[in-house]
Amino acid sequence: MISTYWRQPHQPVERDLRLLDVLARQAADLIERSQAEERLVAREKQLSLITASVPVSIIHLDADQRILFANQEYLNRLGKSSEDVLGKCLSETLGEENFEKIEPHLAEAFKGETQNYEIRIDYPAIGERDLFVHNTPLKDGIGELKGVVSVIEDITERNHSRKLLDTQKDVLEMIVGGGQLSDVLGYLARVVEERSKGSIASIMLIDDEGRLRNGASPSLPEDYLQATDGIQVDESAVTCAAAAASRKTVITADIAADPKWQAFKRLPLGLGLQSAWSQPIIDQGGNVVGTFGTYFREKREPTDFERQTVEILAKTAGLAIERSRTERKLRESEEQYRTLFNSIDEGFCILEKVEAESGELLDFRFVEANPAFDIQSGLSDVIGKTIRQVAPGEPEDWYLICEAVLNTGEPIRFERGLVTKGSVLELFAFRVGDETHRGVAVIFRNITERIRINEKLKQSEEWLRTIFEASQEGILVEDEERINYINRSYSDLFGYHDPQELIGEHISVVISDEDLERVLEFGRSRLRGEQPPSTYEFKGRRKDGTLLDVEASVSTATIADRTYVTTMIRDIASRKRAEEVLLRSREDLELRVEIRTRELAKANETLKTENQERLQAEAERFKLLTQIVTTQEDERRRIARDIHDHLGQGLTALRLRIASLQEDYEVDKELAHRVAVLQELTVRLDAAVGFLAYELRPTVLDDLGLGSAIEEFAKEWSRHHGIPSEVHSGRLKMERLDPEVETNLYRIAQEALNNVYKHAKAKNVNLVLEHRRDEVVMIVEDDGIGFVPGAKRDVSDPGRGLGLIGIRERAALVGGSVEFESSPGKGTTIFVRVPFKSGNGR
Repeated sequence: MISTYWRQPHQPVERDLRLLDVLARQAADLIERSQAEERLVAREKQLSLITASVPVSIIHLDADQRILFANQEYLNRLGKSSEDVLGKCLSETLGEENFEKIEPHLAEAFKGETQNYEIRIDYPAIGERDLFVHNTPLKDGIGELKGVVSVIEDITERNHSRKLLDTQKDVLEMIVGGGQLSDVLGYLARVVEERSKGSIASIMLIDDEGRLRNGASPSLPEDYLQATDGIQVDESAVTCAAAAASRKTVITADIAADPKWQAFKRLPLGLGLQSAWSQPIIDQGGNVVGTFGTYFREKREPTDFERQTVEILAKTAGLAIERSRTERKLRESEEQYRTLFNSIDEGFCILEKVEAESGELLDFRFVEANPAFDIQSGLSDVIGKTIRQVAPGEPEDWYLICEAVLNTGEPIRFERGLVTKGSVLELFAFRVGDETHRGVAVIFRNITERIRINEKLKQSEEWLRTIFEASQEGILVEDEERINYINRSYSDLFGYHDPQELIGEHISVVISDEDLERVLEFGRSRLRGEQPPSTYEFKGRRKDGTLLDVEASVSTATIADRTYVTTMIRDIASRKRAEEVLLRSREDLELRVEIRTRELAKANETLKTENQERLQAEAERFKLLTQIVTTQEDERRRIARDIHDHLGQGLTALRLRIASLQEDYEVDKELAHRVAVLQELTVRLDAAVGFLAYELRPTVLDDLGLGSAIEEFAKEWSRHHGIPSEVHSGRLKMERLDPEVETNLYRIAQEALNNVYKHAKAKNVNLVLEHRRDEVVMIVEDDGIGFVPGAKRDVSDPGRGLGLIGIRERAALVGGSVEFESSPGKGTTIFVRVPFKSGNGR
């Protein structure tokens, strides 16, 4: 708005108004021009900001191809400032070689043609780049060309990604097409070598032992691959091994200076390779399966482009490796299945339901059958045929069971008779396949023979149980210190009405507290492979808590990897009472001797009388001892005869009966095992009973004499206890001695050998039996730990038998003497001398 003021009152005339209108118009033009210039400046600033921020290069060329404008992105790519570029010709800023590439396209743009094209330019600052160029001609109001605006987009990364996608597509097609893993990995390695000029790619695989093996290294020589084959995965090792161990990218910019390459650097350096880097290959499960390595001929690190390329291709390699290993495992699984299918003893078949027409009976067709199918079923040539075709007349429940498995998916175990073959099968049916192609798999075995043998085995078990129950010896079988079986004699001896009361109980319930640990340790030492005494005494505990003296004969048997301990128990109360009588007699005699000795000291004149009484008492003691020994030998002879005649014969008969089953259990391995277990248990029990009877009273002593009896006992003793022995009896083997002399010398030899086993820890024993003039000499010598003969020794332990005193007393019974020679670590020698008394006239 324009206003006019006057100093005095004035009415504007028409001329004033026209002048004011002209001035207003001129002012409006000036204001509009100023505002337009301000808007232009603002737009130029805004355009400058936009062109500076966009990720594309923008240049404005005039008609002479001089640069009027270039945004910052364009300057950055050239590595120059605006002063170096503006006003210059395009050929000056790009260089002649690059300008020659774009000149044909630029010429078309200056003809007024809008253009789009792709081109590769080698920038001095950043290297070769792929570009997409859009040229737009600029014209004035009358259509005259004033210049060209070029918008340049860097599509290097996009082209790179597209090529990588094409590579991945090619690799996936190779994998799906069944290409070899080595071919796939070789292709990936060559792609990397093509993308990074002058580089060498190497793909390594990790084996089951954590070592690197060559997967694909198309440009490395064979000697290089052989030298690096089997390198252990380790962070302190060369580049690839360290990448595999650390699960991270490892870069070695200078191989010659890196200590990790000390042992191998001659290999890459000899090929002109100066640096290397490696990317771990990780499968979808997160497992490192290999490495993707690249070598360069110059000392440098990989570019971002190179790292991106290998990272993407390493994932592709991981898929290929995982697929290859999965296929290998699948092949191995199929081979294992086929091997199992063909090798199992059970019959196996797969059936598929036959789609029946309306009114037809339900049926199933055989799809597969293993070799054992024919053997177990007796049916052959069944593939492709139906059950009704190969086994007509079978009950309908065969088909109904298969249909139930097919419909419910629940497996069914059952037994059925195969009417066609007159046999019985044990079967397990289950559904296989998917929802559209379902079948029924059946595993089965022919149990006809097993049923028959089971009946025989049951009869044999009953027979064995009858023999055990008829034995007068108590018999106990334990497993891990738990009572597994006892016979009626055992339960009666310990006061139990029903043997089942003790089944499953710990054996401590029948052992007194004072003997518990000793007896348990005997059993535990057997399980450790040691050889404790096979015969020992202990106090048993009856159901009512009272104690009884028993003698145990123990043997072990390992059946089906389990060790069973069998104990035969004898009541020795009467024998213990006789021993107590003997002990009391000895104590009484010693008391009388003491009294007599004091009386002799007081009254020398009565020496002769007292001496006579002492001799008489000693004679009574020997008489009593002789009676006890005689009674003991008679009792041993009776017990041995009973065991041999009754229990021994029964066990032998049982063993023969069980042996007769061996021809019947060859088909069924389970029954064969059970019969073998029963046979082994019977053999061991028969051997234990035989050795027990032999220890009680060997018949060879009565039949062949002392020499043969001692040789036979030493042989059995060595076999039973594992200690070698030798017996030299000379001409005494052909002579017979007085029965009393033979019996006592035999028992002395028996006691001496038992003492060797219990105490000497000997490796060898020698026995010598000789007839020297008017006496018989027996020598027992071992190489054990020895002892001090004069030292005080505890001989009251019932587990040690008669001990050394018992040996002396037995020798004295037949007018003999005993000498002991021993020292610690030097073994022991026993000399027994008795008067010779011939028994050939008996």
